[in-house]
Amino acid sequence: MFEKYTEASRSAVFFARHEATTAGHNQISPEHLLLGMLHDEGTRLEQLFQLRQHEPRIRQQFYEFHPQREPLPGNQDLPLTNQCMYVLAHAAEEACLLCDKCIDAEHLLLGILRIPDLTATHCLNDLGLTIEHARRVVRSNPVPERIRREPITPKYTGPKESKWNLWGLVLLVLFAITVVLLAWRLR
Repeated sequence: MFEKYTEASRSAVFFARHEATTAGHNQISPEHLLLGMLHDEGTRLEQLFQLRQHEPRIRQQFYEFHPQREPLPGNQDLPLTNQCMYVLAHAAEEACLLCDKCIDAEHLLLGILRIPDLTATHCLNDLGLTIEHARRVVRSNPVPERIRREPITPKYTGPKESKWNLWGLVLLVLFAITVVLLAWRLR
């Protein structure tokens, strides 16, 4: 799942899991992801937005709404919340829109900011960081060429033929025959 993630974004996900387990939460939320992004120094995200200096404030706002509990065992696998999955999907979309080959920490930040009702988004907005401003900053500071790609221009090449299309058609015909036979028996 994380093949296209840079080291900084993978690290953010790793530390998000760490934040969730130490807080005693049984799922990784976008707020844990934001706290995870604050762990690494010297990342492109830190260079662009200087969020680490606001970590105590962000942490305080987060724990007001999500109180800490007894820490969980460190070896426990934690699932991502649906909102966190949306953040990752939005991050991939933002990377694609910016023609970046990889998903970096700033794309994760943009993914968080795209969902307005998150506690993490409210924390960032309170710091004066909006989606429009963040996009402007990221676009005006392009990533190095090694992780850039050419823009995608969609080309329609017609329907694709595959064995799965054939199997789908066979299953559809079998389903239709079954429905007709059931209807005939029920008469």
